[in-house]
Amino acid sequence: MTRWHSFLRSFGDLLFDRRCAACGTSLDPALTDAPAAHRVFCPLCADALAPMEGCRCTRCADLFASARRNHVCGDCLRHPPPFDTVLCDLQYGGPLAQAIARFKYGPRPTLAAPLSTLLSIQPVSVDVAVPVPLSRSRLISRGFNQAALLAAAAARCRHIPVDAFSLRRREGETQVGKTGAQRRRDLSRVFFVQRRNAFSGRRVLLVDDVVTTGATVRAAATILRREGGAASVTVLCLARTTTGP
Repeated sequence: MTRWHSFLRSFGDLLFDRRCAACGTSLDPALTDAPAAHRVFCPLCADALAPMEGCRCTRCADLFASARRNHVCGDCLRHPPPFDTVLCDLQYGGPLAQAIARFKYGPRPTLAAPLSTLLSIQPVSVDVAVPVPLSRSRLISRGFNQAALLAAAAARCRHIPVDAFSLRRREGETQVGKTGAQRRRDLSRVFFVQRRNAFSGRRVLLVDDVVTTGATVRAAATILRREGGAASVTVLCLARTTTGP
């Protein structure tokens, strides 16, 4: 191996954490051609991941307990979301929940590279990637916005720009542990755009780490369309909590 190749590999090791994202076990460096999950997690953790299998809502991506085909769920029929659909391949929980917690609260920003390989690559026509923003105080205390790191990766693989500044978030309480109704009430005025019609006519890919009740992405998508002028909003996330199986 040449000195240049050795440098590139060392630099790559810094960018791509070679330990299991959930438990920290060292990963086999020979697994460069393995499926993404086995390059991010050890075999035990990878096998414990829960894929989004089964029929799901074509808007919010929630799984149905029993259904023969994909269709719009009752909640989305009663309260149509401002986004077109949610793209997600994995359910929230288990090793993935551990990995996301280490990523956000470790904090371990280096986990952005491996975790971004788990983002859905479902084809979608979009013009710009926009991360769900953090409040200024949360960004200062954490040191980075996990959604912005994921959005940058999503933008690179889709060959589109990323805009991490136009959509902003006001100071407010954390939404962790709150019900859907509480989230919707608290988030109704949290987001704003720096400049009206900043996304005029553009198809936005809204990126976050986890979609739970959907209240956060609903609120952000509403502002992107109503004030930002976005033509459409598609949500992309690492994990989705589900009410189905």
